[in-house]
Amino acid sequence: MINVFPTLLSYGLFAPFILRMTIASVFFILGWSLIATKRISISAYFEAQRYPLAKTLPWLFGISAILTGLFFLFGFFTQVASLIAMYILLNLMFIERREERIFEYPQGFYVLMMLIATSLLFSGAGAWGADLSI
Repeated sequence: MINVFPTLLSYGLFAPFILRMTIASVFFILGWSLIATKRISISAYFEAQRYPLAKTLPWLFGISAILTGLFFLFGFFTQVASLIAMYILLNLMFIERREERIFEYPQGFYVLMMLIATSLLFSGAGAWGADLSI
């Protein structure tokens, strides 16, 4: 296959790095907003659904989102973090779909972040990641 810029192909490990930094920043923002600003509305949603741990679920989602963002930031267990990210994003997408708009993100945002997480699941950490291949 003919490439227009063949010398850029040697920088292929930087694409997962850029995706990792993007999803890490998104998960920091999501986790912080789950804990700091959206905790009451998320708790009200879970109480309306009669979940037994309705008060602690926003904390669990927020802390797990921040930890997932840290894993993405350092490139540590990137594939496991991608699976956790997809689980968190699916849950938030279904909450947004069923309840009034808790976050201001459209459905396409969640789909795009799940595509980035899927890409990192298959490509790995990329450059400057702590993942070691055996």
